[in-house]
Amino acid sequence: MSEVAQPAVLEVIGAALDLAGVDALFHARDLATGLEVGRNPDAPVVLASVFKIPIALELARQFDSGRLKPEQRVRVRADQHTAGDTGLSGLLDEVDISLRDLAQQMITVSDNTARVFWLPSRRSAGLAVATLTRRRPIAQPPGR
Repeated sequence: MSEVAQPAVLEVIGAALDLAGVDALFHARDLATGLEVGRNPDAPVVLASVFKIPIALELARQFDSGRLKPEQRVRVRADQHTAGDTGLSGLLDEVDISLRDLAQQMITVSDNTARVFWLPSRRSAGLAVATLTRRRPIAQPPGR
């Protein structure tokens, strides 16, 4: 971690966790300034759906740069749906959807079909982050 918030902030958080009889790990970084704060921030953790946040941030960057158009429509085939009953996974047929709406599904209802659409090979977190940081489009329109 480059810069750490005042120790008093971490002491207050630690005291609240102790009072509740729980422990927590966290790490947050201000993307504009690089200021970081964390409690045991370098401990390995399972990312689970939290990994959808950097995917959404990368999509926002690509929308903002014009590399991807938010209104661009893509087709998600029925055989691309993941197990589950939320979001696109609960649908039986293929879906034509905008990239913006696909990203919205991924974040608001934790739609794994939408997440798999962006990273279909289910790479490890490290490789997926490397893929996102290359700044290449991570989705292609139908027929490409």
